[in-house]
Amino acid sequence: MFRRTPLLPVPTEAMLSVPHPVPARVLHEGISLDESYHLMMQTSLLSLGGSSSKKTCRIAYVKAKDEKGKPIPSHPFQVQLKEQEGRGVFQSRRVLIYDARRGTPIGIIAGRLREVYTFSANVRGQVANLKRQKYQGFDLFQFAACKEDRWKQKTFMATVHGDEYVLEPVGLSRRQEEMHVTRNGTVCMYMKKHHIGDFWTGSRHWELKISPGIDPVLMIALMAIKDEFDDAERRRRIAERRRRSD
Repeated sequence: MFRRTPLLPVPTEAMLSVPHPVPARVLHEGISLDESYHLMMQTSLLSLGGSSSKKTCRIAYVKAKDEKGKPIPSHPFQVQLKEQEGRGVFQSRRVLIYDARRGTPIGIIAGRLREVYTFSANVRGQVANLKRQKYQGFDLFQFAACKEDRWKQKTFMATVHGDEYVLEPVGLSRRQEEMHVTRNGTVCMYMKKHHIGDFWTGSRHWELKISPGIDPVLMIALMAIKDEFDDAERRRRIAERRRRSD
């Protein structure tokens, strides 16, 4: 009889508090990696494949909890995501990663929303990706790329610096309500999905707990890409049901 691999345990606070080696480069140099991050992402707007052509992902620090134990956000995280439409020959959707405090761009999620690009070389001698449209005159240089194994319920992200991140379910449910990320085999982030009306719109949210030494902006980009993978799978299933009903 076929048996699926049992799910991994939920990482403890002690596991998440262990500092990781600082990566060779981070997406936003203004973000400190000396501390852990506890963030909440509004995934109703993060659902990048919906009917609206432009959406924004709102992210906030989680500093406290209310009387029911629900997270309460304080000030917005200084990095946000904003969807844009491609122009010219490249009509594919893109997601701009930008500094909300300064209003300046940091990077782009492109390549069918599976690749992360910056505006300068990330390793010595790196050549700009000529297949991607420039952003306001700036060349795009690949920082990381993702792929998904839907059967194993894993999402893989590899950076140009040699780090590999793996996102996979943990806990008791296979509905991906809880997940963790490992960096080169070591747990570095924990995510929990909330289907509650706690703030903003009352739709689902991702709660992120990120270890010290881990680039929180890269983890936010990974969650955006993961959401796009899920949305593409939903569209595929809807199209398949429609074909069967015809």
